[in-house]
This record gives sequence, structure tokens and C-alpha cells, in this order.
Amino acid sequence: MTRITRTKNTPKKAKKRQPNTKLLKDYGVLKLKQITTTDHGYTYQSFLVEGRDGNGLRIRKKFKDEEEAKNFVTGNVERVANSKELKKAISTDLEPEQIAQAENAFRRLRGRYSLDEVVEYYLRHFKAPETEITLEEARKKFLDGKEREGLRERSIYQLERTLAQFLEFIAERLKESEDAAREGMVHEISTGDVEAFLSSLKSKDGVHRAKFSTWNGYRADLSSFFAWCSDKKRRWCSENPVTNTTRYAHKLVHQQRPEPDVLTPEQAEKLLTHVATFKGGAYARFFALLLFAGLRPTEAHKLARHEKREELIDLDCGEIELPAEITKTGRKRTITIQPNLQKWLIAFPGEILPEKNTDRDLKDIRRKFALSHDVCRHSWFTYFVASFDSFAKAAKEGGNSEQIVKEHYESPAKKRGTQAKKFWTLNPPAAEGAKIILFKRFAGR
Repeated sequence: MTRITRTKNTPKKAKKRQPNTKLLKDYGVLKLKQITTTDHGYTYQSFLVEGRDGNGLRIRKKFKDEEEAKNFVTGNVERVANSKELKKAISTDLEPEQIAQAENAFRRLRGRYSLDEVVEYYLRHFKAPETEITLEEARKKFLDGKEREGLRERSIYQLERTLAQFLEFIAERLKESEDAAREGMVHEISTGDVEAFLSSLKSKDGVHRAKFSTWNGYRADLSSFFAWCSDKKRRWCSENPVTNTTRYAHKLVHQQRPEPDVLTPEQAEKLLTHVATFKGGAYARFFALLLFAGLRPTEAHKLARHEKREELIDLDCGEIELPAEITKTGRKRTITIQPNLQKWLIAFPGEILPEKNTDRDLKDIRRKFALSHDVCRHSWFTYFVASFDSFAKAAKEGGNSEQIVKEHYESPAKKRGTQAKKFWTLNPPAAEGAKIILFKRFAGR
């Protein structure tokens, strides 16, 4: 599997500058520093306290306020100096380190909850993982596991992108926390962390909030990751922190969804005219299947490499059989070969795709005609519904649910109803002028 790689067209990620550090005071065991950080054009200051306490444990904390940082330093310096007498002075069985932890806990709670309430909640809801593992290490193992399971490359790529963004978000979140030195561990991720990440997602303009569909998509990716981590085979976290995060209803997602991109018959004709002559028509069969059979690009690719590809396209019966190993849904489906598609398949016999330079050639064709990923399939659904007036048949042949087909393509089909006839008479150059004759399967509609 190929990991995410940067091409010459991919913008380089801006490098973060190392913060400028100024030592304000050296207390011997602890040091107080002022840090000036420049990140993505913004400059901000904070105060860092670092060193070791009387037991040799490392202390590293960031504060926004200098006075708060000084108070923290003063209290810890005094504690280190008087650690031997501290236990006797307050008559407790706690060690100085435990007292320091309790004081720090009260300081962080800031009166919002009592220590008893926090401990009670923790004991009720938290279960220690059998193995502690960092997010980065878990990410690598998860992706490798999905690759071994045979998950398609495009899905792995999407999971990789989502997890990369999430890990970057958590790293920034930890930097802003009181314990800046803490490393992100799988079992430490909470529902609040996931919800905060999803809330930070932006639309393509980088300003407005991401759409509900984007939110749900990222949520599904993260849920898959943490469900895998919390599986009984691993138990890297006690539960899936994504479970209780917001998931937007399908109705709300649909309201935000734009109408699918659809090629006009004129645009489709230009595309087909080009592929009919490009490299001797090596890609004509492929694009004809996308436009007039509604195949997904991934399905067309799999069909092109299938060992029984010649048998699956039956021109005599007028049907294309897609076995379960080809379809996205994992269910076998049958597609009617429309008259103009049959002409394209006869006019351009041979392989659906050439063996060499396929990816590069397809990218060039898509770039030349500004084709979005599924625009050919969207066009097939739109003109199929407009011509044959059946959401059920479109869903069955296209490998989708009838509800989705109706929601997505009812409006485009009505708008382009007058263009449908021309779409289904787009024939190869050698068969121009031929009239469309519907198969008996659609007779009477």
C-alpha cells in the first residue's frame, strides 16, 4: 500500500518556528522562562516553569499569566526546601509528593468540583487499559491491520488523512494544556477531545464550519479506529470515546447536500469524441461503461482486471454481470446494456483499460474535461430516472438504495428530462444517426 506522499502540486505544510525563550529567574530547582511563539502568523506569549521537585520528578508547566506562574514556582520551591518537615507539620500519612499532587489537583479544579466528586467519577467510569500505547503507534498498527484485511486503498487513504488531522489536533491540544510534556495516549482520549476536534473542522473555504456530512464522515473514521483499539484483542482503551459524540441525522445532512454534478449531453459528447481518438480509443470502452452503465470508477477498474471480464459483459443477452467481489456493496448486480452502450462496446472491442500508464492517462482526461470523481455515474442516474421513470430500477442496477436515488436524483432528472433522449443516442462515430430502441425490459414505461 502506498502511504500519503507529497507531489509537486501539494502545498508544503508551513513549518512552525521554534519559540524564543527568555530566562526570567532561576530558583535552583525550578526555572521560570518567558516563551514567545509564532505559529501560522500569530504571535503569543506564555510562561514556562520547568525543573525537578525534591523527589527528582520532572516539572514542566505552561501558564498564560506570569503572576500565576510565579506563585506556582514559589509554592514548589518552598515545598522542596521543607519536604522533610512537611509531613510532620501537617500530621498526615501522605508523602510530600502525594500532598503536592493533591494541592495541584485542587488548583486545577478551581472550585468547580470537589476532589471526592472527581475521584468518584473516575473510579466509576475509568478502567485502566491492559496496554498503554501512543496514538501514533496505534495509528500505524491500525492502518497496517486494515491493509491486511483487504480494505480498499482509497478507504485506507481516507482513514490515514483523518487520523493524521486528529493526531495533529491532539498534539496542539496537549501543548496548550497545563502538562505540556504529556504524550498523547490512546486510553487518555475522551469524548470531549473527539467532539472538540469535530467542532474544529472547516469547510473548503477554511472559514465556515464543515458540513454535517463531513462531520459524520470524520466521526465514522474515528469511531472505526477507536473501536479497533478497544476491541478485546487489544484493549488499548476501555471504551470507544466516539460513541457518545454528536451524529447528525440523515435529514439534516441531506438538506445541506448540493445537487450532484451532471454532464450535459454536449459535455458527454465532447468527452466521448476525445476518448474515441485518444491513444486509438484505448479508454473509450471504460468511459462508455461509466456513462451508460453507471459503474463506479473503482468497479470499472476491477472489471477491467477481472479474469472473467469477457464473460461478464454479455452482448448477446444485453447484460453486464458484476459479481460481489467487484461491487462496492459486496452484492452481485446486473446492468442492462442500453443500445448506444452496445454500439460503443462493439465499436471498441478489446480491453477496458490498457495495462500501462492508466492512472496518468485517466488523470489527464479528467483534468482536460474537469471531471469530478463520480460525475459520469451521477449523469447515468439522472438520465436513467428521467428516461425510464423508475427509482427502483435505477437503484437496483446502480447498486444504491431507492431512497438515496430518489433524494439525490429526482430533482436533477426533472430539470434534465428534455435532454435525456439525446444522452441515450450518443453513439460512437461509426454509428452516428442510429436511433435508440429500448430493450423489452423497459417496454411500456
